[in-house]
Amino acid sequence: MDAINKTVKSNKNDFLNKIGYAFLKEKSVDNAIIVFQENVKISPNNANNWDSLGEAYLINGDKGNALKSYQKALALDPNSESAKAMIQKLETIK
Repeated sequence: MDAINKTVKSNKNDFLNKIGYAFLKEKSVDNAIIVFQENVKISPNNANNWDSLGEAYLINGDKGNALKSYQKALALDPNSESAKAMIQKLETIK
């Protein structure tokens, strides 16, 4: 049963992430943020979820929340080159 729950959760994460990026592609950033926030609530220990939320915040011009999201992503995955690069970028334009 644990394996089934894990698979369902993983598929839900992937699905929500795709929905969030579809909203970003359609320039519906507020909806993307809502979807990514929900994904973070469902799986708060998933670095990719935080990275995606950070990207949406940044596109929306919310540098503070973008930085926090990328920092959380990096804390969860210290090898995340994406999070490292975005944190460095955001700290230089802060």
